[in-house]
Amino acid sequence: MILTYLQLALSFVRVSLSAYGGGIAAISLIRHEVVVIRGWLSIEEFIRVVTLAEMTPGPLIVNTATFIGFRLAGVPGSLVATAAVLSPALLLLTVLLLVARRLKSQRKLQVPIQDAVKPAVLALMLMAIISFGRHAVTDLSTAVIAALALLVLLLSRRKVHPVLVVIAGGIAGLFLL
Repeated sequence: MILTYLQLALSFVRVSLSAYGGGIAAISLIRHEVVVIRGWLSIEEFIRVVTLAEMTPGPLIVNTATFIGFRLAGVPGSLVATAAVLSPALLLLTVLLLVARRLKSQRKLQVPIQDAVKPAVLALMLMAIISFGRHAVTDLSTAVIAALALLVLLLSRRKVHPVLVVIAGGIAGLFLL
């Protein structure tokens, strides 16, 4: 069991260290670690975990780690996975804040670094969308639900809350699937 906790911690530390761009960008990293490398979950199980994590309050990467940790090793596993995914970010943030204080006067360095990271974050997000989409859109009904949800989000004059789109998708699924 200790080996499971150690593997869980190392996996989510690795994900956390490379998860720039937030939860959506991290999904492809988590999928690679949990489904491809470790084989802890099938892609279908992973999609269910991500869906559950998206529907619960809190950051997607933390919720996903917590659910996967629980699935593998119960409450202790969820605590290990959650701590592992949060620790590197907290440590890095602390170090960056200390460095930022010293470099505050050197604005020339800040903008190019931020601009250089944006395309890489976009690539991670697109990879997550493609990977998730391949398994979430499986037939005409799921394609219609996905297309309608995207249209509502893109075309609505008043910003529609994402939770309402998820709920509407679930209701549509009851009738279409």
